[in-house]
Amino acid sequence: MTPAAGVARVCGRPVTVDDVDAREARLRATAPSASLPLPGTGEGRQLRRWLTQLIVTELVIAAEAARLGIGADDAPDLSSV
Repeated sequence: MTPAAGVARVCGRPVTVDDVDAREARLRATAPSASLPLPGTGEGRQLRRWLTQLIVTELVIAAEAARLGIGADDAPDLSSV
């Protein structure tokens, strides 16, 4: 699989290995490294699957919000919930 290979597609937008790599790098840069599984292990691969699911879920939510004409300004204030 090449780095730009698609791992998923949401509304025509590909989710690439590069997207997952970037999300993993961001997570590893901000989380304590001892709390994350080592890359290349079974647990590390499970982390990447979870990150892929997270990215896809975010894109599905964004696509549905766009379809409904809902933007960030339409979100309720946390104090009103």
